[in-house]
Formats: sequence, C-alpha cells, structure tokens
Amino acid sequence: MSKTLFSAAEIARMKLPGLPGSRENVQRRAERENWYSEERTGRGGVHKVYEVPQRYRQQSGEENATEGMRPQESKRILAGAIGPDGPLDAELMRAALNVADWVYEQNPGRYRLDMKGDLVLILYRYAVEQGWTGVLDDAQANRLKRLIA
Repeated sequence: MSKTLFSAAEIARMKLPGLPGSRENVQRRAERENWYSEERTGRGGVHKVYEVPQRYRQQSGEENATEGMRPQESKRILAGAIGPDGPLDAELMRAALNVADWVYEQNPGRYRLDMKGDLVLILYRYAVEQGWTGVLDDAQANRLKRLIA
C-alpha cells in the first residue's frame, strides 16, 4: 500500500523540486497553500501529516511516492524562456498561480476562467519587475493579492 501522508520532516528529506528543505518551511508552505492534512497522535503528542500536492510529485517523477522512497536530489527547475525576458522561474510562476487561484476563490464569477492564464502572466511579470525570485514571502504574496483584489 502506498503511503500518501507524510510529516513535514519527511517531505523536507525527500528534496522534491520546488519545495523547501526544512521541516519548518515545509509546514509554512503547506499552510499557505492549504495542502490536505490530518492530525496524528504519536510519540511527542499530536502532529500534522500532509499530502504532497500532485504538482510537486509530478516534477520529481515520483507520482506515487511510497514509504521509504526518497526522490533524487534535484536542482531548481527552470523551464524555457517566456518571451525575451529569459528563463522562467518555476517557483515564482507557481506563486503567481497560487495568487490567481486565491483571487478566483475570493471573487466567484467575477473573472472569466479563460482569462486565468493572462492573470498569472501579469502577476508573474510584475513579480519579476520587482526583482522577486523563487518562493514569495507572505508580504510579497499579499502585495500581489492587493494588486488584483
């Protein structure tokens, strides 16, 4: 049987592309992105276990992570160019997508779904113009939210 829920420490040790390498930062990411989680009671009391979103498992090639498996260490993923600006920062693009998802959730019916890609690209390019890279901190994500909301 495949294991689907992992502690934050286990996820950090997996070294999945696009995810932080420390327990604390994995917990922050999971909370910020609203990953599915359950509370478990074990040694030391109650703790959360998380289901790693499919987008991270796909990047690692470990679609069905099982107990004991550790995906290979990987370098930060940079896709091809997105226009004349150079390489795409996949983590920053994912952050722009998360903000766009938030905007659509907060404003149901206000924006057409076929415009979501345009919104993601606008948010991404704004973040690049600000000099931001990688995973956004809460202040940066909130700034993007305020631009659109």
